[in-house]
Amino acid sequence: MPAFICPQCASPLTASPGSAPTCRACGAEIPLHDGIYRLLKPGRLQEIEPFLAQYRRIRGDDGYRQRRAAYYRSLPKVDARDPQAATWRVRQESFRNLGRVLRRFEGRPLRILDLGAGSGWLAARLTEVGHSCVAVDWLDDVEDGLGAIAHYAIRFTCVQADFDDLPIAPGQFHVAIFNASLHYSSDPARTLRRARAMLAPGGILVVMDSPLFASDDAGHRMLDAQQIAFHATCERVIRYGIGYLTESGLRRAARDAGLRLCWIPSRGGFRWAVKRWIAGFLRRVWRAWLRLRHQRFGRRYRRLVLERIDGVSLVVLPDVFNPVLLRSGAFLARSVPSPPLADGSASAVLRALDLGTGSGIGAIFAARRGYHVIGVDINPEAVRCARINVLLNNLEGRVEIRAGDLFTPGAGDQFDLVLFNPPL
Repeated sequence: MPAFICPQCASPLTASPGSAPTCRACGAEIPLHDGIYRLLKPGRLQEIEPFLAQYRRIRGDDGYRQRRAAYYRSLPKVDARDPQAATWRVRQESFRNLGRVLRRFEGRPLRILDLGAGSGWLAARLTEVGHSCVAVDWLDDVEDGLGAIAHYAIRFTCVQADFDDLPIAPGQFHVAIFNASLHYSSDPARTLRRARAMLAPGGILVVMDSPLFASDDAGHRMLDAQQIAFHATCERVIRYGIGYLTESGLRRAARDAGLRLCWIPSRGGFRWAVKRWIAGFLRRVWRAWLRLRHQRFGRRYRRLVLERIDGVSLVVLPDVFNPVLLRSGAFLARSVPSPPLADGSASAVLRALDLGTGSGIGAIFAARRGYHVIGVDINPEAVRCARINVLLNNLEGRVEIRAGDLFTPGAGDQFDLVLFNPPL
């Protein structure tokens, strides 16, 4: 059992194994429920509960929240039909690599700190081979959290706490492991410094199975894809930490923490490597196609051109978005709905707002459907272009083009239809 410090006053706690620690300085008694020491600061659990509720839903949908004891006892090995089989294959290799790292200690029993332990599977495996482990996580659920300790035949110390604010006296551990968790930190350099303080002289800090990218752009693309996927489960997506690591960022964080960095790749086996290669190849082909398309259309974009969409003629001035080149403008225009049928009481005038009107294509198609339209754009060239096209299509009585930013030129007005084709 490690030496704890009080989460309220940072004084040493006194305890014996299996009993609740107490603080002689402030009188606080630390709860010990279901084999888990509850060492979050007062009010912290309520603060993070919205994130934990979202995390539970997402992990459940992804197939991580299992009820069978056999599932947890076999990790990191899972059935080939498991929805996360590919992920666990990578973690199996990471576990083998970790074993090679621990051999540096020549087989002696180690004190190991498992940070972001989740279900505690890693602490359980390491305890089985004779090490003394402390598992730290926010989540205490029996499914996918520290409460899963109930499924294991062996016992190790479980602590519900922040890994950025550890209630543990420094200098106690031979190894500290960020177990697929460092990307939940908002400041990895600070987090690594604090974790390093937990190490005894000659100790090792391990970062494993966090998403690692060559650049921030690649990491942001992953986060964007996650955001879209999470919205299928959650109305509001709550994100903790930076969400990913980069090679250069991890080097800087290690240097700032005074650590010497050693890379050991985990690649998940042959099939995983083939899939990654195919994905990379397709990505390179896509980027090459986009470059060629840009080179082809770039010359057309910087010229005055005449386009035609479903019988509607358009003049597109230089530096105005061409609705034909990338097709989204034409798609939006063709998607403008016809006005609803009048109820017979009066001939109501239906109004539409076209935000970022560009060449005016959306406004023109809405006017042809029967709406009275206000088109808005912040680009003076786009405003001039849209006005030309309104005149060209004899719709000046139904379309007004205004200069300004989004809703500002139409402030106070109400509309039956709003069109928006934003630049992404």
